[in-house]
Amino acid sequence: MATIGSQPSPPPKSNREVFEITSIVSETIVLAYKPAEYSEFVFVNGVAMTDGSGYDYLINEKTIIFNNGVLTNDGHVLVKYNYL
Repeated sequence: MATIGSQPSPPPKSNREVFEITSIVSETIVLAYKPAEYSEFVFVNGVAMTDGSGYDYLINEKTIIFNNGVLTNDGHVLVKYNYL
């Protein structure tokens, strides 16, 4: 457990959110919490996605923006992540 000053920092919490692709507008989803850096795992219809502008999606704070062509017409997006 890491410490901040003399107080131990709390362990990260985890969250899992599922989005139906038909309800996603403009290739964008907004998470309930801001993920801890590099903690998110994004799956589209069970296939793991890769973060980066030349790959599948970008993440900024709580917002995930999918690159064109990543999302199909049907199915779901699963996002698992830690947050503080």
